[in-house]
Amino acid sequence: MTEQSASATVEVATVAEDVLEIGQITAWEPGARFAYRSSVDDTETEIRFAPSKGGTRVTVEQTLVSNGDKAFYFWPNVIPWYAAHANPVVAGR
Repeated sequence: MTEQSASATVEVATVAEDVLEIGQITAWEPGARFAYRSSVDDTETEIRFAPSKGGTRVTVEQTLVSNGDKAFYFWPNVIPWYAAHANPVVAGR
């Protein structure tokens, strides 16, 4: 199945035995913003991209939804891994 919107095409393949939904997309603005509501806990995550000198600034915000009681805050563990593998921005270049 293919769904189209003004900014994105999402293709969904259904294989009943191999489906693992970890979240539902709530915002999709290619190159600017991506957000999703987790299906495994009570959080929403928004990832923003902004031009920065020499690259792109990536901002991740994960929040507990109103009246939520379960949150797996894994982003603090993931971000250092990304940073270690990103090209460093050298001041003055």
